Amino acid sequence: MIVFAEGSRHFTFEEIEAGLGNLNTLDTVFWSSIFRTTVPMRRVEVRSVGNKNTVESIAQLVASGTVTNVITALDRDFDHANGRKIVHPNVFYTFGYSWENDVFTHEVVLDFMAELNPSSNAFIKLQEEVQKAQVELNRCYRRVVHFDVTLISYGEEITIRERIEKSVRLRDSNCPTILRSEIASELIRCRAILQKRSLVALSNARVQEDLHGHTVSRWWLGNIHYLLQLYVGVKLSREAIVRLCVSVFCRRSESPSLLHYRSLAANALW
Repeated sequence: MIVFAEGSRHFTFEEIEAGLGNLNTLDTVFWSSIFRTTVPMRRVEVRSVGNKNTVESIAQLVASGTVTNVITALDRDFDHANGRKIVHPNVFYTFGYSWENDVFTHEVVLDFMAELNPSSNAFIKLQEEVQKAQVELNRCYRRVVHFDVTLISYGEEITIRERIEKSVRLRDSNCPTILRSEIASELIRCRAILQKRSLVALSNARVQEDLHGHTVSRWWLGNIHYLLQLYVGVKLSREAIVRLCVSVFCRRSESPSLLHYRSLAANALW
């Protein structure tokens, strides 16, 4: 089975029909791991063929029955809330906003760190640091997700992704920080768009699931780089960390997000 995913330069339909696609992207790493975990008996090849618009176009053809015997794998974004979600057994969406939201959680980060065999004292400190990072992520971005959920409910454009992502400040050999001033200015802009319309309930704001995936991964990758050097004494590339965290995620058999993928794979038309 061929799976078309996001995460590469744009391939034309002619190129895709000719069998072209990128087999070596982080998106293919994630989705290939998902299929190896959920349907190990199936032969699956994941190809990144462009951005979400490209894969969404293929998903629409799958849903209409024009294209068969393939699967499309998409970031969920807010498609479940804005009416853009394509419903078909072979159109897969991530559990959270993107696969980064599913992989980069404080539980996965802790399990990843534990596999590197730090000393007992170092692991206690790692647990404290990871918990602090989780609290900071939720505290700083809860209002961002709150505004995004509200804007979606009124059919408005959500916060500017690039501005929110850049609010995570990475520093060589230091713990990353979050620039609240960048967040505040973006929320002021969004408040002006909403004018006097009321915000949805704050309880609907789920940072881990609904914050922009690149912001989530930027925050956790920055923390992982820092903690690895400080407490484990190793330096790994971004790709190595992603691959290891994906592997850890796929072994967390009872996590709601992995159960989501098991359900998708079980209901697909193979």
